[in-house]
Amino acid sequence: THWESKVFLTVKYLFIEPDRVPKEFIQGDRRKFYHPVKFLMYWAGISILISILLGNGMGNLVLEAGNYNPVYDKLAQNTQDIITKYFALMWVFCIPFLSLAPFIVFSNSELKFVHHNVILCYLVGVNLILGIPSMILVALWKSSEPIIDIVWVVLPFLYCFYMYHSYFKQKIWKSILCSILSFLFIVVGYGIIFTLIFIVLYLIELSKGTSF
Repeated sequence: THWESKVFLTVKYLFIEPDRVPKEFIQGDRRKFYHPVKFLMYWAGISILISILLGNGMGNLVLEAGNYNPVYDKLAQNTQDIITKYFALMWVFCIPFLSLAPFIVFSNSELKFVHHNVILCYLVGVNLILGIPSMILVALWKSSEPIIDIVWVVLPFLYCFYMYHSYFKQKIWKSILCSILSFLFIVVGYGIIFTLIFIVLYLIELSKGTSF
């Protein structure tokens, strides 16, 4: 429930001068804009709240569960349901994976890995903001979901490119490559998170004496 006017000042500059916000924070001027971690958690919290109120989420990926064991299929679906409901947190936990992309592509910069995490906190925060209208639209107009699924991929990719190109000011192909790698790394992060949640649910079922 904590709110400060500089949250929206930060949002404003992340759209018109996306490089300025993380640069000022990394260079030590931390008075004007919102702290990157607080900014990320602020919009993650709002995104989760809206998702719960609307009864939907942006992580509702299609599962192709096998027919080998109905218990495993149920666990996989339960895992997906948790990720769908708290999809914003998945982005939060994937920050270190996403940061690998600019750390690798722009390795000639003077930034340390932790600095790339700062950039990604702001970047992911904006992507969570972009996802809020999508959740509302899907709740009001269910048939728009296929279109929203495409938009949900395109908009984050475009903003990734926008942020990377604005911040590093290097060749366009590098920013495109970095954006592509970011999406590949988030798939890896998603896979790890899915596996961890699945294992926890599996252990819970074992403790109940479920037969596999």
